Amino acid sequence: MFQNCPLGYTLTYDERRQFMHDHGTVGRTYAGKIWQYITGSIGLDDFEWGVTLFAETPLMFKKIIAEMRYYEASSVYGEFPYFVVGTHMDNAGLQKMFLENWEA
Repeated sequence: MFQNCPLGYTLTYDERRQFMHDHGTVGRTYAGKIWQYITGSIGLDDFEWGVTLFAETPLMFKKIIAEMRYYEASSVYGEFPYFVVGTHMDNAGLQKMFLENWEA
């Protein structure tokens, strides 16, 4: 959230705590719908940390991002350079996707 934003560290601890509390309150409403892994990369990447999200449908990503963008922690201090989205399926799902309704 405060990644490379120098303004983030000029805030007091209580201000940062309140921003993170608001951010977390929204995030907790998606418990069971989105799973997250937070990784740190201080000194190894352009950002101090990253968040990887998993969900059954990409719609959940759209919903949480759209909701969080209006909170100051994201709208003022967040940097979101890019999103990478993918999918995972088993062999049966892959075959169904490529072979179902296939016309030769």
